Amino acid sequence: MKGKLKSNQAITLVALVITIIIIIILSTIAINFAFGENGLITRAQQAAEMSVVSRILEQLEMAKGSAYIDGAGEIDPDHYFDILEEEGIIEDKETDVVDNGDGTYDVTTEGDRVFEVTLEPDGDLDIEYIGKNNEPRISQIKVTDKTENSVSIEVVTKNVDGGEYTYSYKKSGESSWIEAGKSSDNTYTFSGLENNTSYDIKVTVITGETTIEKTITVQLGEETPPLPEIPDNTITFGQAVWQGDGTAKVPISTTESEYTLQYQLNSTSGVWTTITSGESITGLIDGDTIYAKITDGENDSEIQQTIIEDNGAPTVNVKLGGTTSSSISVNVEATDKESGMADSITYTYYIKQSGESNYEAKATDISQDTYTFTGLQQGISYDVKVEVKSDNAGNTGVGYLAGQTTGSIPGGDGSLEDGTITVSEPEWADGKASITVSTDTEYNIEYQVGGTSEGSWITIVSGGTIPNLNYGDKVNIRLTDGVNHGEYVTVTIGDEIAPTVDVTLGGTTSSSISVNVEATDKESGMSSNPTYTYYYKESSQEDSSYAAPEDAKDISANTYTFTGLKQNTSYDIKVEVKADIAGNMGTGTLLNQTTSTIPGGDSILEDGTLTIGEPKWSGGKASIIVGTNTQYQIEYQVNGTTEGSWISIDNNGTISNLNNGDKVNIRLTDGENAGGYVTKEIKDEVAPTVTVSPSGAPTSNSISVSASASDKESGMASSLTYTYYIKRNGTGDESYQAPSGATDIVQNTYTFTGLQQGTSYDVKVEVTGDVAGNTGTGTLLNQTTESIPGGSEGVEEGAITFGTPSWSSGQASITVRTNTSYKIEYKLSAPEEDTGWTEIASGNAINNLSHGATVYARLTDGTNHGEYATANITDSIAPTVTVTPQGTPTSNSLSVSTSATDNESGMASSLTYTYYIKQSAEADTAYVAKASNIAANTYIFSGLTQGTSYDVKVEVTGDVAGNTGSGTLLSQTTESIPGGETGVEDGSITFSTPSWSGGKASVIVSTNTSYDIEYQIGGIEGSWTSIENNGTIPNLDNGTTVYARLTDGVNHGEYASVTIQDNTPPTVSLSTSATYNSITVTVNASDGESGLATSDTYKYYINNESTPRNTSTSNSYTFPGLTEQTSYSIKVEVTNGAGKVGQSDTNVTTVKKPASNINEIKEAEYVNYVAKNGSTILCTVLYDINSPYGVEIISMQALESVEIGNGTGGPTNTKEYYNIALNSYNNAISTLNNKAASYNNTTYSTSARSVGSVPNNPSYDAAGMFTSSESYMSSHNNTFKDTDENYVTDWEQMKKLNIAALDFEYWLSSRYVYVYQNASDSTRNYIKFDVRYVMRKSSSTDLEYYLSRRVIGGVNAKGILSGDSTSYSIRPIFKLKDGIKITGGSGTESDPYTLGV
Repeated sequence: MKGKLKSNQAITLVALVITIIIIIILSTIAINFAFGENGLITRAQQAAEMSVVSRILEQLEMAKGSAYIDGAGEIDPDHYFDILEEEGIIEDKETDVVDNGDGTYDVTTEGDRVFEVTLEPDGDLDIEYIGKNNEPRISQIKVTDKTENSVSIEVVTKNVDGGEYTYSYKKSGESSWIEAGKSSDNTYTFSGLENNTSYDIKVTVITGETTIEKTITVQLGEETPPLPEIPDNTITFGQAVWQGDGTAKVPISTTESEYTLQYQLNSTSGVWTTITSGESITGLIDGDTIYAKITDGENDSEIQQTIIEDNGAPTVNVKLGGTTSSSISVNVEATDKESGMADSITYTYYIKQSGESNYEAKATDISQDTYTFTGLQQGISYDVKVEVKSDNAGNTGVGYLAGQTTGSIPGGDGSLEDGTITVSEPEWADGKASITVSTDTEYNIEYQVGGTSEGSWITIVSGGTIPNLNYGDKVNIRLTDGVNHGEYVTVTIGDEIAPTVDVTLGGTTSSSISVNVEATDKESGMSSNPTYTYYYKESSQEDSSYAAPEDAKDISANTYTFTGLKQNTSYDIKVEVKADIAGNMGTGTLLNQTTSTIPGGDSILEDGTLTIGEPKWSGGKASIIVGTNTQYQIEYQVNGTTEGSWISIDNNGTISNLNNGDKVNIRLTDGENAGGYVTKEIKDEVAPTVTVSPSGAPTSNSISVSASASDKESGMASSLTYTYYIKRNGTGDESYQAPSGATDIVQNTYTFTGLQQGTSYDVKVEVTGDVAGNTGTGTLLNQTTESIPGGSEGVEEGAITFGTPSWSSGQASITVRTNTSYKIEYKLSAPEEDTGWTEIASGNAINNLSHGATVYARLTDGTNHGEYATANITDSIAPTVTVTPQGTPTSNSLSVSTSATDNESGMASSLTYTYYIKQSAEADTAYVAKASNIAANTYIFSGLTQGTSYDVKVEVTGDVAGNTGSGTLLSQTTESIPGGETGVEDGSITFSTPSWSGGKASVIVSTNTSYDIEYQIGGIEGSWTSIENNGTIPNLDNGTTVYARLTDGVNHGEYASVTIQDNTPPTVSLSTSATYNSITVTVNASDGESGLATSDTYKYYINNESTPRNTSTSNSYTFPGLTEQTSYSIKVEVTNGAGKVGQSDTNVTTVKKPASNINEIKEAEYVNYVAKNGSTILCTVLYDINSPYGVEIISMQALESVEIGNGTGGPTNTKEYYNIALNSYNNAISTLNNKAASYNNTTYSTSARSVGSVPNNPSYDAAGMFTSSESYMSSHNNTFKDTDENYVTDWEQMKKLNIAALDFEYWLSSRYVYVYQNASDSTRNYIKFDVRYVMRKSSSTDLEYYLSRRVIGGVNAKGILSGDSTSYSIRPIFKLKDGIKITGGSGTESDPYTLGV
């Protein structure tokens, strides 16, 4: 057990009994969770052990009181141990008390529990529990030697067999320990220390599975004594006030204003900071030691010090998550405004019915901050308690949520009315009904059909269907949560829906309407033998006019035809069908059904009702075919419409023997009625057919034709006339012209003259006419006059023939011939002009022609001529080129010379040369031009590959005609450079190990040869870069391959390569901040090799999701839309340039959403209260609006001290001071309440009281006066007030909120009378009257440990009266007024709410 149980820290017997009861209950209900080193049994055992230790400690402390009284204000250790033996606390002083020789004593009590008792300089005894006798422990660290810079120690242990010793040290006041060494020896010498310096020395021993440690302080050299002229002990440290950000501030002051006040933190060897008396030292953290002094610049006072401690237990806020009829869910938030919550937190969840006394644990030491209590009774009020372990100081917080009532399952007829249960109308299929049942609650639905027997209920989901129901079934429905249920409701299945009757048209005529009827019932279904009644009326009549034919009433047939109807009249039909199974009759109608009208008039031709074919002629007579697409009869008359004279014909029948001009009248009839007639006039509108034929072959200027005409309709007339037209083919018909003398002549032949040669003509002939007077037209197209041959066509046909040019001295000659009877004439230019043509005999030559000349020749008959033909004089033969080597090839070059000759047009005066080269093994298409169109006839090919055979080609341009000649020189081989692959393999190229800087790598490449080095990065296809031997290749990325080879400047050896690899992931750390609905994470990542990736660098995950919420290059991201007061796991992955991934994760909890008025603030939230004197007091909410006391806040900081007692500040043994102490004791409650009221600011609060007073009646002081039967009390009975329990309500609430033990001591408005009776010696009996107070928080997690009492006075059996006096802080509680608003802050310790009106 670590830490000290101080002399004024006692535990009450009531708390002990409660602790034992809790242990028994917890052991009973959670035995299955009891095992393991953190199991419930283990913790219960630890709690029980703590209770025993606390009880013994209280006995040891009480014995100090007797020793103090016996010693008249002084304590003699030897006498103290006698009292312990007399009171049975120890068995034998001689064996149970060991003097360690250093002012400390080991005292063995019951169960071998050992307490170390230390005699303090002020004469008090300090008592600390150090373990059991049979447990390993370090009993003493002896300093065996000490020099100016070394300390030798010997470690005295008990129950340690072997083990490893770790020796550590630090300068007193510093926080970090330095490990000096490890050894199995229990002696050690610390060397290299500083003289005149205080050191803390710590020894840690590991023996088996047990670790023990002890610390001492050693001063080397002499401490510099304070100069007498600087006063000591003038510095006062105020109470530490925590600021909500993990830091505290402490006011510091001195009574000596003429000196400078200075301080240091955690050391006295650094720089001292000057501070004004009364100001506060800020930024302090738990464990900090403040060293302070006053100085005049040369001389200093003694150094005073104080230590900053975290004494606040966690605040537990239990919130309702939700309730059902059988469950209550709670959410728990535990916060600690001092050292913060531990990394691993456990929760124990209790519940009881409101009004019951005992809580039952449902989940013990689990890690979840939410829990659902299940299996509860509906409509019952429950109280919830949650214990949270722990803050970093090991304190356990307790939170309560009272009066939470489970829901009641609704039911009965009211559930249908308010929509709690919704039942749909029946849906029918195949004669069966189904209904859909829903609920707007979270409960399940169950039902029975025709019964309510338990065990027969069927469960369905909300929105589920109850199927297979019959007409008349009764369905009982209720809600259930699986255990409880509401009252059922009953739904009867009915069918009030008539059958659906569908009346469809079977057909209509001009006098009848047929209908078909289908009756269906989707509910209970149709009866097996339905009957039908059919009604009709004219659509224009009222519904009362419906009438049913006698043969259409209650018949079984579902079809019926109404006859004897008017044509073209609209009728309405109605049908009644009896019945469905439920007896419902259905009715269906078919409206506006119109009887047909016999068609007639011209429209029947237009719409195709009547079709009349075109006349068909034969032998000068016509016939027509008449048809209809209706069922009506056709009848006709020729040239008349007399009734009784109409002739009937079949559909598509023929009316024959008609003449041109006859009028045929036609109509439709149904035998009685007829439609209007239409008239068809017989006309011959077809012109005669005219055939035009050529008469002989066309000449170059004439065309002859003959014409014949015929008519297959009315026939040709007896006398005919002809008109002849002509036009050029390709022109429009409007171009036809009749030559003079060619119009309306009786000749059927004609010759067109004066035409152009080689021209296509079209001929047209009009013949009048047939018996009906129609004129016929015939054409003869594309008749072409003969052409004189010539042009390219003449050349191809042999009409004009050119010979092949023959060359001599750069000039050519060419012959020309014809195979016709026409003459030849030629020109050498301007062939488009008719002048300047020269006649030449067939077969003669045209001479003195140059390359590029053109000869034009044509045929003529002396007047007309054909098109000219052309012959181009061209030299198309390339010059002859010879390529010869010049000298011997080198390793990278070849030299050649070139000559060229031409036997046709000759070589040009200025020549150009193009030089090509390829490797001999390549195809001719691989030739590459190295020099193009240069004037030099010699050329050197350079930059060639060593040891390679080449072919050379040279093109020479050119001869006079511009022809290019080509010559080659094959298989010319360059020399080879030694080295290449062999040189690489024998180590001629070496790479260094990559070195990294700024995300880039570099390598050094070297060779042991005389060749130059060149390299490429990432491939061997690009350009190579030259580098000196032992040169550095920089700026390389991860994964890059570096290739290097040797070269002579043109040729090179094989390459070697090295690949750059970065296999180290980035280093990642996180920092976070949270609001009530977001968490911002900032990433600190570094990579000393390839550097961080430039894209998708950071991936942000939350709550172990597989997909990141954000991927970006930003090292900061805010997760939005989160839930307040919820813990989230955050993970960030960081990728470097090599794709390696580093990660870091953390847990972050969002804060609570701030309140807006005091009715919204909750227990344990923080509030800044402006007191009556204008000072601001940090408070926390002790009771919120849900409490019976209204909203009350309690101070969280030390205020002014209040002295209770004899007024001397210490103990006295006189009656005068006894009486003063007695009066102060009796008036303690009013004294404390009055002091608290002095802080009340009526702007914000109605009243202020001292903590520990009764919340709803602070001045309550109903305790009676104390009396005792002890004789030594006879004169003191009824003089001081008895024990009261005023403090209990506030104390339990503060424990629940973990705000009971703070970093200062404070009074409770409650008294306690302690009666001690010694069973063996009544002269040692005494009675003390105490006022309760709360100790300063230390390492203990048991809040009852801090509830203590301060002796104000006492009487012992020897008649000695004692009075004492002590000052502790007042801790006011303010009752806030209704209507107070929250004007700022978030309710945290670092950001408290501010109040406004």
